[in-house]
Parts: sequence; C-alpha cells; structure tokens
Amino acid sequence: MAIPQALVFLLSSFLFVSSYGFNVTLINRDSPRSPFYNFSLSNYDRMTASFKRSIHRRKFFDSSDLVPYVYGGEYLIKATIGSPPFEILAVADTGSELIWTQCRPCSTCFKQDAQIFNPRKSTSYKAFSCNDSTCQAMRTPGCKNNVCHYNMGYNDGSYSNGDISIDTMKLGSFVPRPIVFGCGHDNGGTFSGLETGIIGLNAGEFSLLTQWKITKFAYCLVPFTSVGKDSLLIFGDQATLKGPGVVTTPLLKQTISYFVTMEAIYVGNSKLVVPFVKTANTWLDSGTTLTFIQHDLYNSLSSLVKSHIKLPYARAPWGGFNMCYLTKNLDLGFPSITLQFPGASLSLSPHNTFIMVTSDIACFGFLPTNGSNILGNRAQTNYLVSYDIRKATVSFLSHTC
Repeated sequence: MAIPQALVFLLSSFLFVSSYGFNVTLINRDSPRSPFYNFSLSNYDRMTASFKRSIHRRKFFDSSDLVPYVYGGEYLIKATIGSPPFEILAVADTGSELIWTQCRPCSTCFKQDAQIFNPRKSTSYKAFSCNDSTCQAMRTPGCKNNVCHYNMGYNDGSYSNGDISIDTMKLGSFVPRPIVFGCGHDNGGTFSGLETGIIGLNAGEFSLLTQWKITKFAYCLVPFTSVGKDSLLIFGDQATLKGPGVVTTPLLKQTISYFVTMEAIYVGNSKLVVPFVKTANTWLDSGTTLTFIQHDLYNSLSSLVKSHIKLPYARAPWGGFNMCYLTKNLDLGFPSITLQFPGASLSLSPHNTFIMVTSDIACFGFLPTNGSNILGNRAQTNYLVSYDIRKATVSFLSHTC
C-alpha cells in the first residue's frame, strides 16, 4: 500500500535522510547500561531468561497473522518525542512496524518507572481524524470521538490501544523530524514498566524506516559477555558494506519482515542440503537470542554436530537445551558451522553457535521448530549486518563489534 499523500507531504522535506546517515546506540536489555539490569542475577541467570524469551518469541514466527511477541525485547533505543523533547526508552524490533509509546491520560496503563508522555504538553503533537488519509491507510483503523484509533495485540496477551498521531522524534544526533506513531492510552500485558513502548524497524509503511525514507540500515551486535561495549544501529549510506569479506544475499520482496533463503548448512567440511528450497525459509531477527531450525533439518544437523564433538556430555541446567557438554573453553573441541545462502556463506564460530550456560557447561544454541528457520541475534554477533530495502538485499561482514 502506498504512503498516503498527507503523510508524504509531512515527510517530504526529509526525503534525503539516507544520503549521509546517523548512528544510535543499541542497549542490550541485560547489559549494565540497561534499566532491566539486575545486579543480583548472574550472567547465567540472565542468559536463561533470554533463552526463555526466545522460546516465546518463536510463536510470532509460527503465527499466520504475524502479530509480534514482545516480552520485553532484547535491544532498547533511547529517543525523544515532542516539543519540548521528552525522553522515551523503547524496544527496537525488526519484527514490528508500528511505533508507539504510553501516553497520558491513561485509561489503563502498565506501571512505568519513567514519566509517561503527555501529548497535551507538546506543541508539535497532533492526533489524526478518522477521515484523514493517514488513518485510512492503517490496516485496521478504528474511530473514537473522531480520532483515528489503533488496536495492537501481541501473542503473549499484551496490547496497546490509542490514537494515531504525529509529533517530532529525535534519534541520536539526528535532527528531530515528524513521525506517525501510536499514542497509547490503554496498554497492558507482560511489559515490565522499564520500557515505554516499541520502535518498529521492519519495512512496513508505518515503520521508522519507511516514514523517514531510510532505505539502508545496519547493526553490529556485541557478544552477550562483552562488558563496557555497546551494540550499534546505523542508518543511511553509512550502513553500506563494501570491500573484501562482504557477502550479500537477496531478501524476500513479498514481506515487510526480513526473510532469506538458506540452501545448505556445513558442519566442518560436512554438508547438509536444506530440503525443498523453493523460496525464502529463514527469518533474520534481532529480537530472538537463539537460532531455530526446522525440525527435520535440525535432527540431521544435531546428529552431525554431535559426531564432531568428543567432549563429555553434560545434563542441561535448563530443560530447553538438547545438546550440552562439559567444557570451560568454547575455542576447543567445537566445529565451525557455515550457513549457505544464495551468493553468501555465513561462517559461524563456536561463540555464535554454542553458549556457556554455566562456568563449565556449554550448550548448542540452535533449537528445533515446526515453523520457519530463525537466525537469532547470538548467531549474528560480531557481524556487521546491512539491509538495503530498495535493492531487497542483506549483506554480512565479519567484524569485532
């Protein structure tokens, strides 16, 4: 669906966002810089919680209606909205489209530690009427007191309902510019109260990227164990990858999410051909920690991986894992795994594929699924991952993030 003319006019002065670009810090929800950080938990406690979130989020990708599963998100972005600027801390989600934040007055709001945005105090805020073309462009618009209304439900029972509005938003050092977003007056579910909403980063027409006409973005995710380092989200031409080591594969054009075709998996020099490859079969998702492989393929993969490992087998400390080994060093005894896509081979080290779940037990970070494959953020760490929406491609470059 084309962007409505009213929205085109409002955003037209910002047509060349991607001509130079800007960067934003991605805050891992379990890093010491995150408000989610709990000093009383061990790294292994945090990992276990992250793994459980991955299991739940997988339901999003198995769902025919593609309603995202939130459950706190894995990465957060600081932004400001309104005039004067009001700071929000939102979940950055490549699986979501709509941008929304909690707003006063609340009919029902989840408890939020930070102050809640009050649109009446913003001189640049405007709610859309029901007859506005922007409202009509929404997939399922509602109308309440002649104000355009949205209803967003998530697979875990969380929800956000409110007004479709426009105001100025600022990310990083980039100058403030208009953004259409949901001003949520009725919100609830599994939100922790530390986040204030969601910033959608898929290719849908109401995502941040489409509204600001950003056709290129990239991220570089630091490993979970890195201390004092931040992951980076890059917008615009700065996100372009060129030179030795860059590999590129097509994205499926018929979807607003990021979907690629996995053709084969190599374990060491042993090859597994992905069966029945006719179209894209693998989601790229920054919001899932673990990687999920279609069940039959996973059975073959896990058997092959086991045949390459001579370490003592260990009982998983958490029931979700199928393959765990006694070790204190991921650099010894584990095979490399390479994912083959059209035009691109993604070589994963044991640090991408195995996880130290305790000080002396490492578990395979791939799990089976009945749905599509999902390449999670653990497998993408220490890679620059660059998306070109106009060309419908994604590129990878091994890099110490």
